[in-house]
Amino acid sequence: MKPLFFITCAFIMASAISQATASIQESFPWHKSIEEAQTASNQSQKPIMLYFTTDWCGWCKIMEKEAFSEKQCIAQASLYHPVKIDAEKEGAALAKKYQIEAFPTFVFLKPNGEVIATIAGYRKPDEWLERISQLFISPSELDRITAILKQNPNEPQANAELALRLIGEGKIDEAKSKLAISRAAQHKSPEFARALSNLGQIIARSNLAEGIALLEESLAQNDQSSTSVTFERIIMANVYANKGDDNIPIYPKVLASEFTSPELKEKVARSIKSIEYTPQLATPEQVIAALIKQLQAIPNRDPYYFTALFYPETPISMPLERSNQTTLLYTSVPDLIRALGIDDFATKLEVKKQEVKIERNIVAARLELSMTQTLKDGSIRTTPYVLNLHLLKNGPRWYISSFHMEPIK
Repeated sequence: MKPLFFITCAFIMASAISQATASIQESFPWHKSIEEAQTASNQSQKPIMLYFTTDWCGWCKIMEKEAFSEKQCIAQASLYHPVKIDAEKEGAALAKKYQIEAFPTFVFLKPNGEVIATIAGYRKPDEWLERISQLFISPSELDRITAILKQNPNEPQANAELALRLIGEGKIDEAKSKLAISRAAQHKSPEFARALSNLGQIIARSNLAEGIALLEESLAQNDQSSTSVTFERIIMANVYANKGDDNIPIYPKVLASEFTSPELKEKVARSIKSIEYTPQLATPEQVIAALIKQLQAIPNRDPYYFTALFYPETPISMPLERSNQTTLLYTSVPDLIRALGIDDFATKLEVKKQEVKIERNIVAARLELSMTQTLKDGSIRTTPYVLNLHLLKNGPRWYISSFHMEPIK
């Protein structure tokens, strides 16, 4: 039988995921098959959205919980004909056709089957919404922009709007030329700011300096609709380029901006506080030891410190027992912290065996754990677990990038 602490964790997280899944099933406009979507697309002339996932994809489940239950995302999806495809089952041939190598991946098709764009990897709701909203432009809207540019090829607003769509279609060089026209006219508009931000995010993956310059140019527009997401894109670009320290001078600007979202301000406040912890987390062994300590039943646990151990959006997978069968539950660090906060069972963890393999800036760790809990009836239960961790080095310290726990049978 599973220790009650993990039953409590699983109940909280499973409830949230099941509620989100129910919302998806009721509200997200999925088609039952690609053939059904193709027929509907031929009739409506709306694009098809193929969503490739797998049973084991933790990021997919997090995205379904977050983005697919958002009303704005659902509304935007109604502009497409979406199909959910398991890339390892009925969709294996399609996954091979479209060269799907990561999950989740979205492939957008015109009614004639031509690929409009491919979006690979997890996206937060606002980023996913922003990204897919650029892919579909109605014929009437395109006619309006085309008519304006036919009359005046240098009209800055129409060029900014067209650039936004071109970026969504992956036509980067064309988008750059359109933005150059708007820039030369010293144009300011929400569309121009968003186009600069979207382009900067894409370019930063291959050329950090150029990408950051575009993102900062977007910030200079002081646009309410794009400022917060642009700040976050700068922060994440530096993090993924292993230059997290470059974000330190950006944090005060994020906190001072009137257009920064409360959620991002809270994250930045945590990041500022986590800087204090850097000397304590300079080696993988220090991070692992801190994690084990934080998983114990300790009074006044500091959620900032616990969060500081993890890389942004680290997926968590934990065992969940249902009908005498153990399945994996995929969740997030905030939900795990919430569950830890109601641990009434005096949980104690003891590391029986620890293996740490370091290769440059990546670590794989395997821990065999013994979990002991005092149950409400006074009895004591001990259960063995194995915890697999991956850690990444960013700047002067290490972060947990994946957390996978399962019982030893």
